[in-house]
Amino acid sequence: MSLFDWLGLRFKPKGAVVEIGVPMQERTEQVPLTQELVSRHLAAIAGLPATLVEPVYQLLSNPLSMQYSGSELVKQLPVEILEGVDRVALGSLINVLINEITRRMYIESAGLRPGVIGIRLLAEQEPPPAEIAAITEVDVHGLGKGVYPLDAVPDNPTPGRRCGFYVRVVQKV
Repeated sequence: MSLFDWLGLRFKPKGAVVEIGVPMQERTEQVPLTQELVSRHLAAIAGLPATLVEPVYQLLSNPLSMQYSGSELVKQLPVEILEGVDRVALGSLINVLINEITRRMYIESAGLRPGVIGIRLLAEQEPPPAEIAAITEVDVHGLGKGVYPLDAVPDNPTPGRRCGFYVRVVQKV
C-alpha cells in the first residue's frame, strides 16, 4: 500500500484532495511576506536581534530568493549586519520563513483553481505535538478533519520553527 493510499484511508475530508499540488502556471507571482511575519518568527529565536527584521524582509521579498537555502542567503547579507549574529540561527530562521512563504503561496494559488473548497492540514509526525494536533485533528468548519476554508487556514502555531504540517488542496467532488 502506498503512502497516498494509506493517507486516503486514514483521513477522509469532505472533498477530493489534489495530490499533485498547484501547477507552476497557477502560482502567485508576489512573495506573501510581511515584516510582521518576519518579526514574529525572529522574536521566537533567542539571540537574534530585532534589527534583522528589515534586512531579512528585503532579502526574502525577492522571488528569486526562494531558490536558495537559508545558509546561502545569509551570505548575501551585508557583513556589517551580520556582526555578532549567530549565522546558523539566522540561516535556520530564513529556512523557516521560506517554508512559511511557500505554504502561503500554495494556499493563495489554490484559490485560483475551480472547485476548491479549502486546505487540508496533515501533521508531519505521528503523534503530532499538541499545538499541531489542535489544528490538524479537528473539524472546525464542517469540511472534514483538518480542512479549512481558504480564508481561515491557521498560521504556523510554532513561531521560529517549521509549521509541523503539510497542506493539501481540497476540491468539491
